[in-house]
Amino acid sequence: MKGLLQRAAQSKEKVQIVYLTDEGKMSQRYVSVIKVNETHLVCYCHYKKQRRMFKLENILAADVYRKRAKAF
Repeated sequence: MKGLLQRAAQSKEKVQIVYLTDEGKMSQRYVSVIKVNETHLVCYCHYKKQRRMFKLENILAADVYRKRAKAF
């Protein structure tokens, strides 16, 4: 997963993450990765419209963001 996040930082692709909040709730976000270090993900959260930092240990899943096709 860390490799995917580092590639997203280089390619500027949006990533969808599922993470566990400090309160123990699951949350899903669409982010643009700025930097990945040993313990945290620094990114721009498109939901909150601000720069955010997530603990890597709390990220449960990550994948490249793919827009859904609109129905006619």
